[in-house]
Amino acid sequence: RSFREAPAEDDDDVNQKRTVASVAVDMLRVQLFLREKGLRDFEAERVSKELVRVDAIYQDIGRLAVKWDRVEKALALPGMDVARLVSNAPELVITMDLQRASGNLMYLANVFKIEKMAVMLLDCPKLLTCDDLDERLRRTREYIQRIWSSETYDDTTYAISEEPNLLFTLADLTIFDAGTAVDISELPMSVQGAISSSFTFDLRVSSLVACSNVVFNVLCDF
Repeated sequence: RSFREAPAEDDDDVNQKRTVASVAVDMLRVQLFLREKGLRDFEAERVSKELVRVDAIYQDIGRLAVKWDRVEKALALPGMDVARLVSNAPELVITMDLQRASGNLMYLANVFKIEKMAVMLLDCPKLLTCDDLDERLRRTREYIQRIWSSETYDDTTYAISEEPNLLFTLADLTIFDAGTAVDISELPMSVQGAISSSFTFDLRVSSLVACSNVVFNVLCDF
């Protein structure tokens, strides 16, 4: 009985297999690094794929660790969770311009309470990369007051701190271009929900005050 020798693999096939194996090992190292930073297993797997898709240099743990360290130092805020921020927006956070991010943080710190900023950034990472933050804030304040004319400057600040994505949803609606008052029912449902939730407490208080006034007036009639 004779046996034929298996054909030898050519150099290209061997190199390709080595490359695939090397990438797989690098991806596992990235995932391990991300888990050590606080991401859960499924988050680490998803984020590692997204980072490598953005730029293959993030297969290199050394480079990724350096960038992570820079991000942590740039975002040294009370309550900031960089792991959660990266999980929410891997590409944006890892590839962002840290100089712009620092400038935006300084601007936000002059407008909002420092203890609110970490939550705002986790909810809306685009605040770190936005290049027209001042204009968006101005428009959002104006549009809130076009919906509710009684809202003050402080009221709009509070609303935006609770729903920072309004800077990228409400501020871009063309319905406000006419310069007239706008009813909340005219807005997209997603924006209605966001802006309404910002004023839920105030609306409840207003309703309670109104009800109290009605009861008081009724009692006075007796």
